[in-house]
Parts: sequence; structure tokens; C-alpha cells
Amino acid sequence: MSLCIDSRYITGIYALGQWFKVQKGTVDVDAFEFTNWEEDDPHDGSRFRTQHTNYILGGLYPETTGECGRYADGSPAYYSPPAGHVGITFTDADTGERVSFSMMEVRAFREVRK
Repeated sequence: MSLCIDSRYITGIYALGQWFKVQKGTVDVDAFEFTNWEEDDPHDGSRFRTQHTNYILGGLYPETTGECGRYADGSPAYYSPPAGHVGITFTDADTGERVSFSMMEVRAFREVRK
């Protein structure tokens, strides 16, 4: 049997040498990118179109190995090892601010299952 940490019940995340208080039900995992919105595209001539650059922040972390897949044929659940290109985000319970960083930085979770 595995230790199942359920994202719906997380109230704390230990990462980057500190505990973060998490607003329950706000944890999500997705691609770890930074989008920088720049000035209007000078080559387009339109004031409504803007340029942006996506920085793939996973490049800051070493490659990990392992396979992703379904637990069993027909199962709706997937498994995946953490990797640098995977980010985690949540709402800070004290400030209401969104916090995001690489999943590779996470070392522990706190949960309240009530």
C-alpha cells in the first residue's frame, strides 16, 4: 500500500527551506513556465496584438527518469514521477496570494482530512 497524499486536503507544503500555509483545495500541478508579456508587436502594426515569451523553467532542474502511465488498463488514474518541468501552485492561506514553484522543491505536505 502506498502513502497517498491527497491534493484536496493539503494545508501545508514544505519547500525551499520553509513551511507554506495552503488554503485547502487550491493545490494544482501543471507545466512549470513563466510567461513574460512584452510591448505591442512593432512588426504587426496592430495595437491589439501583443508579444509574449514563455520561459520553460523546468530547464533549471536536472532530468529525472521514470515512466508515466495508467495504474491499470481502463483505470482513470495516472502515475508520473516528479520532474523539473512540473510545477505546483496553491493559494497562500495567510495572504491570499498564488504561490508557484517546481515540484522538485517540495519535501513534505501537511493535510487535514475532516
